[in-house]
Amino acid sequence: MNIALVPTVYFPRSGGVSVTAQNLANAFVQKGHSVVIVTPKLKDTDASFEIIDGIEVYRMPFVFPWRLLWENRQESFLKFCLSGPGVVRQLARLIRHKRIEIINVHHFGSQLPYLFFAQLFAPGPTILTLYGNELFRLSSLEKIRCFLLRYAFRRAKQIIASSSSTADDIARFSPNASSKIVKISPGVITDDFASPRRNGPPFPTPYILSLSRLNTVKGHDVLLAAFQKVAKQEKNLHLVVAADGPQRTRLQAVAMSLGLKDRVTFLGQVNRGRVRELLAGCEFLVNCSWIEGIPNAVLEAMASGKPVIGMNVGGTPEVVADYERGRLVPPGDAEGLEEAMLFLFRNRDYCKTMGERGQAFVKAHHDFAKSVDRYLEVYKRVFVLANEGGT
Repeated sequence: MNIALVPTVYFPRSGGVSVTAQNLANAFVQKGHSVVIVTPKLKDTDASFEIIDGIEVYRMPFVFPWRLLWENRQESFLKFCLSGPGVVRQLARLIRHKRIEIINVHHFGSQLPYLFFAQLFAPGPTILTLYGNELFRLSSLEKIRCFLLRYAFRRAKQIIASSSSTADDIARFSPNASSKIVKISPGVITDDFASPRRNGPPFPTPYILSLSRLNTVKGHDVLLAAFQKVAKQEKNLHLVVAADGPQRTRLQAVAMSLGLKDRVTFLGQVNRGRVRELLAGCEFLVNCSWIEGIPNAVLEAMASGKPVIGMNVGGTPEVVADYERGRLVPPGDAEGLEEAMLFLFRNRDYCKTMGERGQAFVKAHHDFAKSVDRYLEVYKRVFVLANEGGT
């Protein structure tokens, strides 16, 4: 089968969408399928074409059409009009040349409208994978984005939701799409995290780990406010933030203002091997997002035998059972987060037991091999229906 994966971001950039798309691409190739990656070109310096792990990656200059109404209107509109038709033609040629049989879009982003235009010239069945934050704070004023989402749901042959909460959100937003929804966990390659290679201690003191991208919905302000109080009570505990994002400079300033200069380390984006080492050495993972599907970082921490503190939102409660595999805290609750961090750090044996339970749970229910099989089942069903002229 000839498959095109179309994620909003791809390696070497980090994030759950990127990790899942890369893992799926490699797994599909190992099973004998042909895969290409089509993803937005986020910087002018990004290569338009490269081969990563033997897989062709095409980066195209997609523009976010729904932002044209309020961000750099004239400049963005002109760029969209000048470059859009050429990008659409390029994408259509790629679909025809590679004889793409399945197009799987990962996350709702700038690539989707271009794909729909391209399919006027190079048709192909589209599957849409959503990760849980696409509908978060979607204002009724964002008419263009709402229209594109509903149109995407109508056009998609199947909609893959990463969690039950994501599936419910889609059904509420677009009831007519309910019959198309299939739930498939992003999954985690459990063997990669069960016994990571260690090159000495990854950090010199006991530390809590955060792997969430540094943007406004990931709740780092709440994390820093809670950790300030924890740090006053536990003098040797450290917080390590291994991620990057647009809020990094501001969050570093917040940490300084809270007196946490020597207690919080911002590592920036780290490679996958370093992620495994950091997870192996941490006390536990903290994920403070205001909204999530099922975060890759949470699954990876559990696969590493570490308990997780997560917010009681989205798909997180589907994997993090309170006091069983970690702790759940109401979103934005700094006091609750402080209590949860102190509880896990001061009950080390119980913390270890919760980590072991989480590891067994992930292996049983979220192993990546099962996710790959589910994806291929969906692809084959859609491929058969498309060739029979069905919907």
